[in-house]
Amino acid sequence: MRTARTYVGAGLVTVALLGAACAGDNTASGPRAERSTTSAPATWNPTYISTSIPDSPAGRQLRWMLDAAKKLPIPVPELTKHFTAEFLTQFPPDQLNALLAGSGDASAVRVLGVLVATPSSIEAALDPGAGQARQVLALTVDGEGRIAGVLGKLFPVGPRAGRGLGPVSLPNPTGLSPVGTETIVANDAARPGRRIPVQLWYPVTRGKGAKARPVPYALPATATRLAGDFAVPVADVVAVRTNATASGTPDASRGRLPIVLFSPGAGVNRPLYSGLSADLASHGYLVAVIEHPGEGQAVEFPDGSVTPPVAVTDEAGIMALLPTRVADARSVLDLLERMDARPKGRFSRALDLGRVAFTGHSLGGAAAAAAMRLDPRIRAGVNLDGSLFGDVVTTGVDRPFLLVSSGRLEEPGDAGDDGWAPFANASANVLWIQVNGAGHMDFSDLPALMALRPANEPRELVGLGTIAPQRSFAVQSAYVVAFLDRHLRGEPQALLDGPSASYPEVTFR
Repeated sequence: MRTARTYVGAGLVTVALLGAACAGDNTASGPRAERSTTSAPATWNPTYISTSIPDSPAGRQLRWMLDAAKKLPIPVPELTKHFTAEFLTQFPPDQLNALLAGSGDASAVRVLGVLVATPSSIEAALDPGAGQARQVLALTVDGEGRIAGVLGKLFPVGPRAGRGLGPVSLPNPTGLSPVGTETIVANDAARPGRRIPVQLWYPVTRGKGAKARPVPYALPATATRLAGDFAVPVADVVAVRTNATASGTPDASRGRLPIVLFSPGAGVNRPLYSGLSADLASHGYLVAVIEHPGEGQAVEFPDGSVTPPVAVTDEAGIMALLPTRVADARSVLDLLERMDARPKGRFSRALDLGRVAFTGHSLGGAAAAAAMRLDPRIRAGVNLDGSLFGDVVTTGVDRPFLLVSSGRLEEPGDAGDDGWAPFANASANVLWIQVNGAGHMDFSDLPALMALRPANEPRELVGLGTIAPQRSFAVQSAYVVAFLDRHLRGEPQALLDGPSASYPEVTFR
């Protein structure tokens, strides 16, 4: 199974872990390494007090790492001496050496400052040299002094206003309707105490609703967490322009609104899909972005309460999340049915429960396929670059399904370990396209949000590809909207019939 698809982590996920942290590559641009076994504190405001690495358990291992990167390859016995067995299980010696070997000149690294949290944890601000962006390396050790976790974090930057910059904007929606958004909470009678926050995006009528105040990008606790991930002021995250207003009157002038359920990648908060959600809403869809408590991210509810994250560190743990995600989606669909059936209410008789699709990114794409297999109410599905697993790989689905791959696959056989090929063969109606130049995290708001960071930080090291952010959004929007319009509205869509000169980045697989 292709790890980069299944393990998303936070919106900023980095595929390499040790290389840049020890040498001259900027791998530490991501705040959370996708295979690290230990997390750094969730919030941090570092003051790097010294350029001397202390003689503490974590300090000694940090010094060893910086020196070892200059003498490659590091023998396996030496790696075993310095890393825990759990770490090396998740990140084998050959991978560690390969990362270090491809990371540049380790002798160019300069330690800018050191922050000591405890004897077992340390952070170091590094200058990799050669014009590379500054970065932060966080390291923790276990009770025996072996390295248990390493992660790269972004070097903090000041407010955008202080740098003469305005707020970051998400891409403008491509549809004609203004967009409203609000967050509701679904409950599941079969799972007492299970609360599921759902952010709704939908077209609103022009007039009072369309002139309502713009919504902040995220609720306060989530904004604080994202600001920590991006190492930027919270105000810069809150100010991100979402192209949506608070609530409003749903616009059903074209008839009842078709419904699109959306499930995020593992460990990703719901705001990270605001761009695509607002875009679909501008085309007349109600989009319900479901956040799943009890996974690798803290989940914030409209009342300000927060469900803490639950660490998920291996493939089996990721797979175990799938049934809960499917149950969450079905609970949300039940709630939307009740909202539509209420005699009074803004969504009364405004939703079309006969036209439902399920879209998801990464693990959310796997949830879309699994839910379609179990729930006949879902008429179409979309998987944005997510591995497929479970029974659905061999049984397939009997309704239309769109597979959208990033540009990482070079040969058709490369997709076999993602479950895509057997799923496509077993299904009745699958369209499989590849967006060349796109990375795994291009299917989120991350391309736009990286504008919060300095421009010299390499995009590919946080899971983004080479395609320009605006172009990536335009391509995804065109194909997802066309697929939904064809299969939920019954409208002809020539774009889905084969390659298009307007979108040369797209390959039909």
